[in-house]
Amino acid sequence: MKEHYANLSDAESQITQASDIFLVNALSKLKEDVPALNAYTAATKDQLYGKVVQEHSDTFTKNYNDLTNASNTNKNVMYYYIRNKDLNKIQGSIASRAESDAMAAQHDSHLAKRQFEINEWTNGNKLDTLFVFQLIFIGLLISAPLLYIKRIGLLPSSIFYAVVLLIFLAILFTIVIRAQYTLKSRDQRFWHKRRFPGPPVAPPGSCPSASDILGGIQGLSDDVLARARESGSNLYDFMEKTATTSGFQDYGMMGASLS
Repeated sequence: MKEHYANLSDAESQITQASDIFLVNALSKLKEDVPALNAYTAATKDQLYGKVVQEHSDTFTKNYNDLTNASNTNKNVMYYYIRNKDLNKIQGSIASRAESDAMAAQHDSHLAKRQFEINEWTNGNKLDTLFVFQLIFIGLLISAPLLYIKRIGLLPSSIFYAVVLLIFLAILFTIVIRAQYTLKSRDQRFWHKRRFPGPPVAPPGSCPSASDILGGIQGLSDDVLARARESGSNLYDFMEKTATTSGFQDYGMMGASLS
C-alpha cells in the first residue's frame, strides 16, 4: 500500500517512529526470551569488539604509515641538505680556485711588466756605458795619429797637448753630465722617464673677462685716434713749414733778380 506524504520531513519522521517502535517490540521480545537475549548480546559484543579492534588496527597502521612517510620525508630533506652543502662546497672550491688563478695571472702580469721595466733599464744603462766607451775609443783614435805626427815633428807639442786636453775635457764633461743625470734626474724605475723634485704645478688661469676685453679695445681705439691726430698735426706743421720755406726762397730769388 502506497501512501502519499505532503513533504519529505513528514515521511522521515514517520519512518523514524516506525523503526523505534520496531526496536521496542524486538527488545521486549528479547527480554522475554533470555537465551536469545544473551546470544544477541554476545554476538553484538563480539561484533563491536572486532569492529573496535579493526578500527584500532587501521588507525595504528595509518599512523604508522604517516610516521614512516614523515621519517622518509625528513630523511630526504636531510639528504637534500647534505647534497646542497656538498654543492656549496664544490662551488666555493671552484670560486676560490678561479680567484687564485686570477690572482696568479695578475701577479704574473705585474711580474712580467716589472721584469720588462728592469730589462729596459738595464739595457739602457748598458747602452749608456757603451756610449761612454765609444767616446773614449774615439778620443784615443784621434789622439793616436796626433801623437804620431808630433813624434815625427810635424805637429808642435803645444797644439797636440791642447787638442788632447780638449778631447779629454769633452769626454770628462760628457761622462759627468750623463752620470749626474742618471743618479739625480733619471727615474729609477723607467729609463726614459725623468724624475722631478716635486709635483708639477699648473699655471694659474689668466683669462680676461668681457669688461677687460672691452676696456682694452676702447683703449686701443683711443690710442689709434690719438696717434692719428698727432700724425695729422705733424703733417700739417711739416707742410706749413715747407710752404713758408719755399715762399722765403722764392722771395729771395725774386729779390736777387730785381737787383
